[in-house]
Amino acid sequence: MSDDAPPELRVLLIRQEREAAADEQAPRVFGLEPIERLRRTAERLGAARCDVLDAGEHPPLDPAPARYFIVRSDLVYDERLIAGLLEAENVVLADRLPNSGAPEALAAHVHADNLDAAVAAVRGLEYQRVGADEAGNALDDPSDRFVTMGDLAPSYDPKLRKFFPPFVLRPRTENVRQIESAIFKASYKGITDLVTKWVWPFPARLVTRFLAKRGVRPNTVTAWSYLFTILATWWFYEGWFAAGLVPAWLMTFLDTVDGKLARCTLTSSRLGDVLDHGLDLVHPPVWWAAWAWGISANFAGIEPATLIVLVGYVTGRLLEGVFLLFFKQEIFTWQRFDALFRTIIARRNPNLILLSVATAFGRPDLGFLAVAAWTVVANVVPAVRIVQAFLLRRTGVEIRSWYEEPATESGGSNAS
Repeated sequence: MSDDAPPELRVLLIRQEREAAADEQAPRVFGLEPIERLRRTAERLGAARCDVLDAGEHPPLDPAPARYFIVRSDLVYDERLIAGLLEAENVVLADRLPNSGAPEALAAHVHADNLDAAVAAVRGLEYQRVGADEAGNALDDPSDRFVTMGDLAPSYDPKLRKFFPPFVLRPRTENVRQIESAIFKASYKGITDLVTKWVWPFPARLVTRFLAKRGVRPNTVTAWSYLFTILATWWFYEGWFAAGLVPAWLMTFLDTVDGKLARCTLTSSRLGDVLDHGLDLVHPPVWWAAWAWGISANFAGIEPATLIVLVGYVTGRLLEGVFLLFFKQEIFTWQRFDALFRTIIARRNPNLILLSVATAFGRPDLGFLAVAAWTVVANVVPAVRIVQAFLLRRTGVEIRSWYEEPATESGGSNAS
């Protein structure tokens, strides 16, 4: 290891005394015991070593410089807290668990000089004996400190565009469903289209739980998405619109499930991410072109509408990129209007609604014209919003997400 390289990461899973003495098997969350979830977390973090410490066991010291990530093996951790702890150095996470009176030491990230003190804190020994403030002084480095969940991870998650406080939960047989619900919600985008936001969550959570318990891999679900995408394209091209809408909607559902399955079971991979996002980006214009071809035999003048839909799809993506480039945030996170408009913007699922309704009335051609018209609207609105943002910034107004406003903290339910 070079002198400039950071110390290697070692993960220590601390088994509590009550946990080691328990006879019953730990409840599984999305098919995984808590300790297995943490082992997968260690693997995802690139840890050079992962050890389980029973009560009374001393942590192994590595002769090489190392940093130690210490967690309790009886708990389920929000991934945002894991990331926050890794960014901090020489800290102990101490906070209240649900239905718990006093704060507890839940995890730590320290250097070797502070390992024993941190392990004692996470085991609850030093922490319970002298309390959090005094326990912080027991660590060798004065920079060591106790932090809360809110210190490590903000309630607003910009990646998922939602307000959702970080959590640490202790699995019990009676609360597994609640924990699975919390993990699932933490993996779900807050600002998205109306189908993904309001229709798919409940069935997707059930299917995700079903697949997780049976060990189905997310890439397998993605492979089925590819199959349904090809089938829908073929049938749209042939003019079999009603039949093609069935695999199209199945694909949109599985597109929700595969990502949630990967996050909830900690099995996401670079390949899976590329396959999933690549499909999301490419298949909508292919579908619209196939639909246009399918109706072209019985509908003259389809070319202008096809051009509007295809060019509008690319233009819409570019407009979003312009806002992100100049204002360092996604356009749909700017104000509440933008978040609401995202639910109905001319993307795949809202367009499928228009096509499905028109097909149900025997007019797939009118459905495609409706998509073209709505694509125009869906491009004009972001263009106007970009102009408004530039004008506001010229007057000194900071362009920031409404999630970041102080009032949002008490109104976080606006983005479930």
